[in-house]
Amino acid sequence: MSEIIIYGLVCPIENIVMYVGRTKNAELRLRQHLDVARGGDRTVKSEWLRQLQEVGLAPSIKILDTCLIDEWQDREKHWIDHHRSINPELKTLTQAAVVIAAKTKRKFP
Repeated sequence: MSEIIIYGLVCPIENIVMYVGRTKNAELRLRQHLDVARGGDRTVKSEWLRQLQEVGLAPSIKILDTCLIDEWQDREKHWIDHHRSINPELKTLTQAAVVIAAKTKRKFP
């Protein structure tokens, strides 16, 4: 069974997790986030990434957890809830995105 990485994008200014996501390849996923933001994506996360890029900064990626593919929803929700309790400005979308991804069996980058 495949392993999923739960990760956080860490603000280089405040040194706090600003986004929680999941992937199979953390470094590739970070590059994808930055590319999508540069391409004009209009999500809150991409707006934040563009603000960093405009001043020559980029987030770091922090591995928060690893789990089996059938456990990722609970683990991702745990880490979103945890980091949202620390930082209400977390850029992660609502839990609805987790449910939609599960129902559509979306592939992980």
